[in-house]
Amino acid sequence: MRKKSEPLPPHLVLTPERKVKIAEEQAKLRAEAMSRGRLSPEARRMQIAAAHETSARADVEMLSEELRENRRDKEKIARLMHARSRLAEALALQGRYHEAAEVEPDKDKRAHYEMMWSAVWRVDEEACECEPFVDGELELTHDFIAEEVMSQKHGNALMPAIKCNSCGFQNVKPLTHELQQQQRARSQVAAVLHGYDAKHLKHNAAAMLTSEGLHDGKLLRK
Repeated sequence: MRKKSEPLPPHLVLTPERKVKIAEEQAKLRAEAMSRGRLSPEARRMQIAAAHETSARADVEMLSEELRENRRDKEKIARLMHARSRLAEALALQGRYHEAAEVEPDKDKRAHYEMMWSAVWRVDEEACECEPFVDGELELTHDFIAEEVMSQKHGNALMPAIKCNSCGFQNVKPLTHELQQQQRARSQVAAVLHGYDAKHLKHNAAAMLTSEGLHDGKLLRK
């Protein structure tokens, strides 16, 4: 984990021009979130996160001021730590992971935010060196979608954080062809199995999928 005294790697340092561009894009999303029209997924997330940020920041400022008078008030210290975590989470929801890492008191969460900030700014083509899983004609990587995040690199768009299940390497980038196939496969399977209870599916799911021609070879073939 990066120590506070250490500078950020050059590729993670935002130039003044890039900061202005990001601020403009976020202002546009906030304006959309405040409008009465139909919200995009990005604006909807921004609306929720901005509300949480306002509330948490107010609590942090209030508790910090109160603790100046009595720095040994354990209850208020605990409340302040909780408020800082809430603020960090709200910042992270907006893709502001570098800011989240600065205010988050928990070292594990702070490390996660720092990792996500690095993942956002990785080159889209960058990947780990783990060997793919091979089964006959199928060749699958260990990648999966860990979460969806707001990516400043991609114009404050919601993007998948793609993670390797083997080594933990993570990159925020558009879906690969393989993951698009997996998402399509899940949608097809869900459509066939929808409406049946767990007991029925336990004994019949495999047969139901096979009858529809939905099996590994067909679903995941590139």
